[in-house]
Amino acid sequence: MPRVKKSYILIFCCFCVVLAAGIFYFRYQKLNRAESKYEVHEEKLKFNETLEDEGLLLTFSKPRVKTVYDKDFQSDVYQYQIPFEAQNVSKETFYLQEKIGENLILVTGGRRWVTNPIESNGEKTKLTLKKGEKTAGQLQFDVVPESEVKKKYYSSYKLYYLMKQENGEFKYHLSE
Repeated sequence: MPRVKKSYILIFCCFCVVLAAGIFYFRYQKLNRAESKYEVHEEKLKFNETLEDEGLLLTFSKPRVKTVYDKDFQSDVYQYQIPFEAQNVSKETFYLQEKIGENLILVTGGRRWVTNPIESNGEKTKLTLKKGEKTAGQLQFDVVPESEVKKKYYSSYKLYYLMKQENGEFKYHLSE
């Protein structure tokens, strides 16, 4: 290969490296600006206290924990049942599964669990809340114990409600 062609290839490679470094630097600066930092604000909230999530007032009661045999898993399953009340004080319509079901998190046995789909309980629990409507119901977590995790680790739990914000989130730790 002629010497001139090799120098063009070398110059092109150096240009690509400098371009890639510039792009990475620009992206790093954009993500790490002071005003774009992702922050988590943690607050404690007692059971039966109300929180507001963008116009939806939510109240969670203390979970009831029971052990039931599940045919599908062919083992005992811990059921955490959490009574809740919800009231829409905004002009929007809320779908409770999207609003509550995806933001309520249970941590037990070293894992994070999400709720089962909310059931209407024979029309007693509204799954969609329009302006000014209220409902009450129960959320349920089915926790399948893993054989390598000792049962004592399932006796304690932490319950969180997460509210996403533009540059972070609010993390409510629900407790007694």
